[in-house]
Amino acid sequence: MQNIEHYKGCILDARSHELRDGSGWNAEVYIAQPHGGSVLETQFVLQETFPTSDAAIDAALQVGRHKVQVGFEPKVVVPDRPNG
Repeated sequence: MQNIEHYKGCILDARSHELRDGSGWNAEVYIAQPHGGSVLETQFVLQETFPTSDAAIDAALQVGRHKVQVGFEPKVVVPDRPNG
C-alpha cells in the first residue's frame, strides 16, 4: 500500500509491505525535496512491525513529518524529468 502527502514543501511517499509470513507489516517513507532542477530523495525504513497496513502507513508518515521538521541530510539526487 502507498500514501503520498505534501508536507512543508516536501513530498512524503509512505509505503507498507506485508511480511512474508503474514505476521504483520513493515513500512518505509521516501522524502522528496525539490532542489533547483533536481529532486533530493531520501528513504527511511522503519524497524517496527505493525499489525495493519494502515498502521504502518500512519507511522511512516509520522516519521516523515518529524524528519522534515528536525531536518536531515538528503541521500540521493534524482534529475527532474519533463512531463509527457
